[in-house]
Amino acid sequence: MKEIDLKSAIQQVGTRQDWAYVESMSEIQARAMTALWVRGATYPEIAEEWDCTTAAARLAVERTLADSLDDSEDRTKQRMRLVMQYDALLKELLPRALKKGREQQGFARLVLQIDMQKSKLLGLDAATEVNVNIASAQEIQEWANQVLALKGMAMPEEGDPFVLEENPETGTFE
Repeated sequence: MKEIDLKSAIQQVGTRQDWAYVESMSEIQARAMTALWVRGATYPEIAEEWDCTTAAARLAVERTLADSLDDSEDRTKQRMRLVMQYDALLKELLPRALKKGREQQGFARLVLQIDMQKSKLLGLDAATEVNVNIASAQEIQEWANQVLALKGMAMPEEGDPFVLEENPETGTFE
């Protein structure tokens, strides 16, 4: 049986100051620490980045993870939990997908599938709404009148192609 001395146990569990620090920290900071952990950082590395103890880093990450798991009805928390899992998978698989070799194709395909699932989860694959505004005939007519007025001209009057009049000299309809 492995013995753990009191000092190393306190370093792992944390002191009252560590607990107080984690309780007073903002949710954003705790999430940022957790994001580092998800990307593969160790607790000592997180502690060094945030200038805190290793125990405080561990407590902050565990608090964030616990908060993300506490509600099975909250879809936002479910999405965030899955995003963290996808990120962890991608962290492991992406280097293999980018490394040349016989297995590269299989890992690349797997990474693409995970990326597609993640984009669906986050709604990035949703259709984009496009509004096409087409001017009405009246708006086009007004615009043309304004352009011609700027040039000192008037709109020419067009004849109706469906109204035909007989020319008495030629006997034809024009």
